[in-house]
This record gives sequence, C-alpha cells and structure tokens, in this order.
Amino acid sequence: MSAETSVVRLKNSNVERKYGDSLWQRALKRLWRDKLTLLALFVMALLTFLAMAAPLITSALGVDAETTNPVDRLIPPFTTAPHILGTDDLGRDYFARLLYGGQISLTIGFFGAILTLGIGLSLGMVAGYFGGRVDDFMNWVITTLDSIPILYLLILISTLLRPTAEALILVLALTGWTGGTRLMRGQTLAIRNLEYIMSARAVGASSMRIIFVHILPNLLSVTMISLAGGIGGLILAESTLSFLKLGVQPPTPTWGNMLSNAQQFFTRGPHLSIISGVLIFITVLCLYVIGDGLRDAFDPRTVD
Repeated sequence: MSAETSVVRLKNSNVERKYGDSLWQRALKRLWRDKLTLLALFVMALLTFLAMAAPLITSALGVDAETTNPVDRLIPPFTTAPHILGTDDLGRDYFARLLYGGQISLTIGFFGAILTLGIGLSLGMVAGYFGGRVDDFMNWVITTLDSIPILYLLILISTLLRPTAEALILVLALTGWTGGTRLMRGQTLAIRNLEYIMSARAVGASSMRIIFVHILPNLLSVTMISLAGGIGGLILAESTLSFLKLGVQPPTPTWGNMLSNAQQFFTRGPHLSIISGVLIFITVLCLYVIGDGLRDAFDPRTVD
C-alpha cells in the first residue's frame, strides 16, 4: 500500500468520523472549544456550590446569617474578622447572608424555570401536534394572557399569595409559561409532518407515544437553551418583586431583597448594595452567556 493511499484513507476516515457524530456529540465538542461558555459554566457551578454549602461554610467561619449585633452594624468589608464582607444595618454577617440569599435566589430561578418550561413544553407539544381547535384555543389563551402587562399580573398574584420562596416560584411559573409554549408549539409544528413521524403514525403508534418518544427528544436541545435564559430572567424578576416589596420578605435573605433594603444605607454602607448587585449581574450574565453558547453548539448550521 502506498503512502498516498494511506493518507487518502486516513482523511476519509476522519471525514466519516466527523460527520458520523450525533448532534449531542458535536454540541459537546463545540462547547469544549467555547472558552467563554466554559468560564460561565464554571462561575455558575462555583456560585451554586457556595450557596448550597452555606451551612458548612458559615459554621466553619463561626458566623451566622440571623444573629444581630447593633455594636457591629455597617462594618466595611475586609476590616474585621470573622466578618469577611462586613455586616449589614443590624450587625448581621453579610457574607453569611449572601450565601443563604444566593441559595434562595438560585432555587427560585432554577425551579421556577423548570416548572415554567415544563408547562410550556407540555402545552406547546400538545397544541403543535394536534392543531385545529386545540391549537386555536391555546393561542387564544396565550394571546389573552400576553395582553395583560406581566408586571401587573405578578403584583396581583403576589398580593394574593403569601410571599414565600415556594409561592414566588408558583407565581413566576403561572405568569411566564406563555413564551415557552409559543416556542415549543412552533418547534412541534416543524417536526410533526416529518417522514419518521408519518411512519410512526402508519404503524399505529398512539399520539402520546409519538409526542413523548419521537417529538420530545428533538426538543431537548431547545429546552436546555431556554432553561439557561429562563433562570436568569426569573432571578431578575425576583429582584424586581423584592424592590416592590412583593418578593420574599426579610428576615429571609435573597439577593433581591438584600439589594432593595440596602438602598437606604448606600452612603454609610455602600458594600451592601454593590456586592449583592454585582452577584445578581454576574449570575444573570453567566446564564445568558451559557444560553448563547448552547444555542451555537446545537445549531446544525454551525461549521466545525
């Protein structure tokens, strides 16, 4: 066998391997080369770990998120041990409150986005697959809800429910599912008449089997992309409601209500506003970068 023949076969095998990869394999390879998205994933993983490990960290440092001490109120960061990031207006350790606040804020964002997308995914697939009156009714409901200003709807529901983290997740899911439903409906409409769906119908597959076995797997990449952006959007929504005093109420800390309460102490304790605001900014920015990276990774038109 000549050297030229070996080179040609090696090139052909590389081409076959490249184009033989599945969508998920190609997406993972693209993500691995996307350093900005990897950095955002690392930062989000670090913030999530710190928030979830809040009891262990505060216990190791000997601080508490709820213990007040008027003598130590509004201490600046990095001046007094063990208060690494200073104290708030009641003398509570600010680092501890940030950890526990992140735990609540991230929980609202993650679970609120999962519930919102779960509703949107289910209704969107049903409306897109069945079409006809089902689709018309769903479009009427979505159009009606979208015609109501979302902020007013959030305020109305928040005043009727006790503002806890669980209630806020429910409120945000009930008011935010319409966008996900529109997206999933459009994707389902594009898939339902493809050849493999027609073949499944021809062999007698039930509608539920076609929806959950054949259509749903093709929507997972879109769902992941929407989930990243949805988490960031819900964290901002929680901060907005906290600013309006309709979010989770103190003394339970969230980044949103900590930022809202800190505005009156901006001249005497600027660290209270700056640190919580920077954390919200970094978290939301990372989530949108992750969503943008996932969109590029799963785009079949992307050239490797």
